Amino acid sequence: SHLGWGHWFTLRDLELSTNRFAAGNVIGEGGYGVVYKGRLINGSEVAVKRLLNNLGQAEKEFRVEVDAIGHVRHKHLVRLLGFCIEGVHRLLVYEYVNNGNLEQWLHGAMRQHGVLTWEARMKVILGTAKA
Repeated sequence: SHLGWGHWFTLRDLELSTNRFAAGNVIGEGGYGVVYKGRLINGSEVAVKRLLNNLGQAEKEFRVEVDAIGHVRHKHLVRLLGFCIEGVHRLLVYEYVNNGNLEQWLHGAMRQHGVLTWEARMKVILGTAKA
């Protein structure tokens, strides 16, 4: 069913944008899925989260993400642009931001750009929560 917002992508659109979910396009992995960098036909770069089908857990995670951040606009959150629901496939399409992830900024590769102070961290947390 249509969720009433965002763009409805086809599985084929997202396969094309990620070179059939090629391993070379993987930019993140987590317990609920794999995130791929993609380029849409219009040239826009996107991050495509392909949820794993963990016995209904993927459906739950899909709904949680859509409900939680589908309408949120905040400078500290990537925008959820749309989604794909086809058969057992559940995919979320986000704007692509090439500035590392939160873990890299807090503990890893991005620290060369400066440490995120606790004050800055709290600003991000509170601002995001208010959004």
